[in-house]
Amino acid sequence: MYSYETDLDVTKLETEGQVTRLFLGSDVVIEIPSRFSSGIGKKVHVKISEEKDDPSKWSIYMWGIVYASSDNSYKASAGGFIISINNASNVPQVGTKLYIGIKY
Repeated sequence: MYSYETDLDVTKLETEGQVTRLFLGSDVVIEIPSRFSSGIGKKVHVKISEEKDDPSKWSIYMWGIVYASSDNSYKASAGGFIISINNASNVPQVGTKLYIGIKY
């Protein structure tokens, strides 16, 4: 069962219309609605797992499907928002449903 959980700093923000890309550390990029974006340098707790969690514990909680996977990276789409993880120690298979929690 796949699970990834860590605390990361927001290192860069890119906003296009109503979508903001949070660059977290050097290996994680998560797209979120712009109204939920945070500032550069802010610490963000991220959990990506096949197991559903209590949504009330998270600032943002969504689920998505892995659509691309390689030896050490993958991409998932959650309602059109893209989650990209590079340099992962283990990688879920294409088609895996993942729950994504983000806490500011």
